[in-house]
Formats: sequence, structure tokens, C-alpha cells
Amino acid sequence: MLSTVAFNYTVIELIWCLRVDIYNKLKICVDDWAKVSWCWGSPVDKVFLEVHQTYFSLCGQVRDPPLTTLIMLITPVTIATLFLPLLSKVNKGIEENRG
Repeated sequence: MLSTVAFNYTVIELIWCLRVDIYNKLKICVDDWAKVSWCWGSPVDKVFLEVHQTYFSLCGQVRDPPLTTLIMLITPVTIATLFLPLLSKVNKGIEENRG
């Protein structure tokens, strides 16, 4: 039985593969059309620009990670930062008791 995360990842991967496949077919079609019609440059660029704006508009966006991921990344560093001074004081106390 697939977990929800694995299932979601599989679905996203499948959707991405379908988009890439469709994009490749579109590219081949437009390239063939451009060769036959001797139409290069601006019209061909406009087709791909529209495709990119429509289907790949979110690819370049930088977003913050989900809150749970952010907490999991920050918590260990924060705990280590807080405990290091305490650890050094404990070690200093142990050394004073020995000497």
C-alpha cells in the first residue's frame, strides 16, 4: 500500500512526464512546421513563449518550504546552539572537581 506522500510524488512525477512528452511533441511539430513554411524567428518564439507562460509559469518561482519542513530544519540547529554553552559549563565543572 502506497503512503500518501509516495502516491502524491508518483502522481506529480506522472503529470510532469506527460507535460514533458506533450512539450516534446509540440516542439517537433512546430519545428517541422517551421521547416516546411520557412517561418523562423518571432512567430516560432511566440508559440514557445506562450506555452512556457501557460504551462511552466510556476517552475521558476522560489517559494518557502512548508512550515513542518522549516521547523525540522531549524530545530536541531537551535537546540545545538542552546546546549553547547551548557555542555561547556558542565565539562568545566567536571574538570574543577577532578583538579
